[in-house]
Amino acid sequence: LGVARADVEGEAVDFFAVETERTTAISVDAVSGTWDGVKFRGHVSSDGSSCTAVLEAARNGAQLLEPTLVQITADGVSLTNATDADAPLDVYAAPSDIRSIMDAAEELALDGSGAFALRAAAIRLYAT
Repeated sequence: LGVARADVEGEAVDFFAVETERTTAISVDAVSGTWDGVKFRGHVSSDGSSCTAVLEAARNGAQLLEPTLVQITADGVSLTNATDADAPLDVYAAPSDIRSIMDAAEELALDGSGAFALRAAAIRLYAT
């Protein structure tokens, strides 16, 4: 992260507040996590200015999100079906979760006019 060990030894550091002149590349072959009962897994890489991940999600053994290519840059997030770039992104969710997704999407900026944007060519929602 461009921070010398001697500068941070023995102290808590907010790495998001640390300014650096170097760009660090990060690649993680396997990531997994759980949030609100949803298990995510995939892999992540970053070149210091953007982040790319392929992720999928499941709850109670049922697939919620097909493998998805997530590209994050300073101006937004792009979502693409990781197995077929021309196919819609498939999301499987309970009707109440679909309503929550739609409500959250209404709060996002959907264009790149200087605001952070969420972009996806097509998303197909399946009620489970």
